[in-house]
Amino acid sequence: TMTGVGLTRAAHIYWYAMTTYQGPMSDFADHADALEALPDIVAVPGVAEIHIGLNDLRLSLGHASLFEPLALGILDRAAAVVHGAGLRCGFGGVTSPRASELPVSAERVIGEQVRLRSQLAWLGRSFRQLVEGTQSGSAMEQEVQAIRMCAAAWARRSPGELEANRNALATEVARGWK
Repeated sequence: TMTGVGLTRAAHIYWYAMTTYQGPMSDFADHADALEALPDIVAVPGVAEIHIGLNDLRLSLGHASLFEPLALGILDRAAAVVHGAGLRCGFGGVTSPRASELPVSAERVIGEQVRLRSQLAWLGRSFRQLVEGTQSGSAMEQEVQAIRMCAAAWARRSPGELEANRNALATEVARGWK
């Protein structure tokens, strides 16, 4: 919620963010059927980027974990299709690597963002919970900087290290399935 802003102002801020920061035409491939149609979607003139929402995707697939589609490699194919079409691709949300109360390591998820060459992501609910209640923007700035620093560190890793991270993430997710 946006305390003190009001519904009208919040709607204007949302509209501005959607029309200014999402590019000429964005699409959200949040459902299994959208992933199946991804080759057709990326061929639509004007589509500039694809964002895959993990929560709606896992619900449409009937998975228990938000990160199960990521751990199973479902996003690997999607990222390949999107990048093959020369479009920007992203998934998530992400949160600060300092977030500690998650079923999987936020740092590992950021590593997957790098391995899959993600170029966009939104900040997840856990990020909001991490900075909620702070009175200044500095907490948000610090946590966004932590995400960027973590991504930069992963970008310096070898393909083998990124693959090892993917495997470790899959192990973390599998522990949560039981």
